[in-house]
Amino acid sequence: MHVLLTEDQELFRRTVREFAEREIAPVAAEHDENETFPTANVRKMGELGLMGLTVPTDFGGAGAGPVEYALAMEEIARADAAHSVILSVQNSLVCEPIVKYGSDEQKSDYLRRLSSGDMIGAFCLSEPQSGSDARHMQTKAVRDGDYYVLNGTKNWISNGGEAGLYLVFASLEGEEDRSAAFLVEYWRFGIRCGPKEKKLGIRASATTQVFLQDCRVPIGSRLGEEDDGFKIAMASLDAGRIGIAAQALGIAQAAFDASVAYAKVRQAFGQPISEFQGIQFMLADMQVRIEQSRLLVYQAALLEARGLPFAKESSMAKLSASETAMWVTTKAIQIHGGYGYSREYPVQRYFRDAKITEIYEGTSEIQRMVIARHVLRGERPAKAPAEIPVEVPEIKTPVLTLPPTPEELKQQMAPRKLHHVAVAVDNVDEALKFYRETLGLEEITVMNLEDRGLRVGLVKAGPSEVELLEPLDPEGTVARFLDRRGPGLHHICFEVEDVEKSMRYYEGKGATFIDPVPRPGAVGLVSFMPPTLADGVLVELAQTSGYTFPEAEAEAVEEEAPAPVITKPILRGAAGYTRHGLVDTSSWGRPAPEPEAESEPATSAWEPPALAIHTPIVRGAGGYTRHGLTSGAPTEGWPAQDRAAASSASSASGVESAPATAPAIEPAAADDAAGE
Repeated sequence: MHVLLTEDQELFRRTVREFAEREIAPVAAEHDENETFPTANVRKMGELGLMGLTVPTDFGGAGAGPVEYALAMEEIARADAAHSVILSVQNSLVCEPIVKYGSDEQKSDYLRRLSSGDMIGAFCLSEPQSGSDARHMQTKAVRDGDYYVLNGTKNWISNGGEAGLYLVFASLEGEEDRSAAFLVEYWRFGIRCGPKEKKLGIRASATTQVFLQDCRVPIGSRLGEEDDGFKIAMASLDAGRIGIAAQALGIAQAAFDASVAYAKVRQAFGQPISEFQGIQFMLADMQVRIEQSRLLVYQAALLEARGLPFAKESSMAKLSASETAMWVTTKAIQIHGGYGYSREYPVQRYFRDAKITEIYEGTSEIQRMVIARHVLRGERPAKAPAEIPVEVPEIKTPVLTLPPTPEELKQQMAPRKLHHVAVAVDNVDEALKFYRETLGLEEITVMNLEDRGLRVGLVKAGPSEVELLEPLDPEGTVARFLDRRGPGLHHICFEVEDVEKSMRYYEGKGATFIDPVPRPGAVGLVSFMPPTLADGVLVELAQTSGYTFPEAEAEAVEEEAPAPVITKPILRGAAGYTRHGLVDTSSWGRPAPEPEAESEPATSAWEPPALAIHTPIVRGAGGYTRHGLTSGAPTEGWPAQDRAAASSASSASGVESAPATAPAIEPAAADDAAGE
């Protein structure tokens, strides 16, 4: 483990290295030879989390810091420098400026798509007449109402033609020293890319010119304020130099590893050339220079992670690492001899790729100027973090999950087991006699599946089952199977971990399915392959756990008005229905009156209490009566004099009180009364 790295960072490095060796290294030479953009691997890097490595997790990124970014760049470049260029531009030159200077709307619009690899970004600063001189750009931005109109040409744009988003820098009209940055989508009218440049190295990376002709960009696409262009560009390049330094470090490490391996197996004068002192001296010097550059790269990344000034240190790292890469790759070709000059060996590619690291994102001469200015200003080395209180956001090294190898994927997608064999029979009960009486299998379940038109017998046999299918529906598929082929094997069912993933995997191998998506089945979530794939046998894939069926939507039911709650018994008399204890029924069914202000309670006639009645209501010749209330005898608890007083009060109020006993009603009248 490196002295400057934590255990988590070492684990992160190993994961990225394994990914690069598995996915990138095998195709690097082919992409370089054909100069083709590695679209498939860019998507894989996005799935792993590398395309938005330093983007906060809130916006779909991995939330890593500068150290993890440098480690990723080193390991990807060790497999292929062209892949690392794409990674570098995406992270340090496009995502980082949006994170630091973008509006909330810009962050939500772009960062998730950039982090996933669905969208690729490009950084448009260099021009035909101004490469290192970023203050005097010829590209102009003219304000026109709520828009800016951009005109100009950008040179050497990495990811040109492949990007969906271009970060364009332009001078403001009439003010050459003031500039602004704009996020320009590829589909906007007035932006187009030229043909790919024919390059010496990093040939899998797309590099083009970008032409802007009356390209109208809304104000909302401006990044930062109007005068922030130069500031955004320089801040982005400071961080980007760490990435390019790490890229150069990865190229140098790849050339060194190849040289060591070759020196051990190449025989000359009866011994491996690694035994010769001249080769040993070259390998020793290569190792020393690589480790010197590695320390400078990690130092710059750590300073940035701690929120301390790192502009000089990033320039020192890039200068050292890029020149180390050029020197090491030259020595690597020397160690390989004539084979090193052959395109059959990768060291010639490392040599061609290394040269660009001394040129882009600030030439070696520019780096020396930056370093000298810091030295002449008398700047001291950055103080320790404890001496300067700086608010640094907490950064956790992300844990990356590698996609499975083809062999691992094959094992993962293979069926867990044979779940059951389904046999079509004429009669389940008759067929079960063989399994029960002859084979002695006792774990048997019989059920009727009315919705499927089947009677099913399940016979448990170890980890698998035999499923007997008897058709109940003469028009069903099993019935048609019996008519056409007679009793016999209907289908076989394999249990899988995830039926939908298995479908997509087997479709990639040429399989087809009857239904495009899984559906509910007798044993879980299932999908069927047609009989043509398996020599006339229907094949079922079943996921028996880890899924949920969508619940059927309940039909809307109109809510009925709640029934009135009656707390006192109702009696029917000659005057109609009355409620005991109520002396005035004229207000029934009307809204309750507004409550009056509280006042002294007035004395009134005694009101009889409600009766607790436990006997049922019955219908007789005299209509509805309640047992216990039809006689004229005084009711217990209701004194005769008080009852008379209540009757007088009722008469005074104009309400006729119901007699204790209702008069007899003729049978015909009783029916009429019941219908009222």
